[in-house]
Amino acid sequence: MMGELQDWDFLQLLPDKIGNFELEKPFEKRELEVVVARYKNRDNCALEICYTQETGDFVVTKNVGLFRFRDDRYYCRDKEKFVTGFLPNLAREVGEISWDVIHAYPCTADFLGFDKWQEWKKLPQKYGDFQLCITPDNPLKYLNGSWVLLAYEDRAKGHQLAVFYNEYRNEIFGELKRHWVYQYTNKFDVAFDEEKYFGKTDMFLRDAMEKIQKFLFVTLDELIMPEHK
Repeated sequence: MMGELQDWDFLQLLPDKIGNFELEKPFEKRELEVVVARYKNRDNCALEICYTQETGDFVVTKNVGLFRFRDDRYYCRDKEKFVTGFLPNLAREVGEISWDVIHAYPCTADFLGFDKWQEWKKLPQKYGDFQLCITPDNPLKYLNGSWVLLAYEDRAKGHQLAVFYNEYRNEIFGELKRHWVYQYTNKFDVAFDEEKYFGKTDMFLRDAMEKIQKFLFVTLDELIMPEHK
């Protein structure tokens, strides 16, 4: 299969650059996955076109800092169908992980007013070895209707605290990684309830920010404590 992938005519159709992303063709085997092509920039962002030996699918994987996830819209076992479905959208998909592009919220979240949410600007850019790398003015489109609003990362150690908004559930929630392993938290959970907030989105955003301010630093401290489980 490696020979077929290396001779794949699709690779000749890929542009050498998209924005500040440059094309690589590593043919890199990673467990049961072969990375056929990769667009990568200096901001620790990459889009990978992969073949999975486990299921025989062609998939698109996105990497942004400590986030690594497959875009399930492009799973396909037929090479030609994969090319037809993905190639016209290549530049757009690279743009979704580029910080040179401002990422707009879905229309379902417009009414919440994240674009007017200013309180997050008081948060520090650095906290110990953690760097603030994603902010609400330029969210990251993630999986299953979720958008990353905030993320603090210590990439060297694999620690991360991220706060998401999910457009399907209309709620804000948090997620942690410690040494690249997911950890559960419900400290940042806030659901928009029409009755509770009387339809006032500013109250919802206020409650979300209060939880962030209350639990952000204590949670970052817990992530780096050796005895934390």
